[in-house]
Amino acid sequence: MATIQRHPVPPESYEPDRPLNDLGRDQFALFTHVAERLPAEVRATLPPVPSPEDGMAASRFIAAITQYFLAQKQPPLLKQPKLAIVPRQKAGKKNAAKRPAAKPSRKAPASGLSLAASARRKSPASPRGKRPASKSKRAGSGK
Repeated sequence: MATIQRHPVPPESYEPDRPLNDLGRDQFALFTHVAERLPAEVRATLPPVPSPEDGMAASRFIAAITQYFLAQKQPPLLKQPKLAIVPRQKAGKKNAAKRPAAKPSRKAPASGLSLAASARRKSPASPRGKRPASKSKRAGSGK
């Protein structure tokens, strides 16, 4: 597997006090809306809703809400029915009449490998799209 080379990020490029971008503002608005609908006892454990101008506090708030929801036990998406072993019924007079007889296959399976089709060669294309003359015309032209 090939290694992907990455340029190191200079430490001076990180600005913790920078304002939120559009995605961050929209995400902050969504998580504020979600936090308002949580029960009071859950909201007491979360940090208070910060100002949208404080980018670091907003990031911590989003992280706390995300951590809360990830810690919740998720129910399975689809409940699988419990499988039970059913005994096989013996073919009797009742069951034999219900089953249709098996039809034989129409085409017999091929045995072996046929190489005859691959042994044929296509004739090379004639120059300028002209057809080669038939044998009778070629024989008559030489007289």
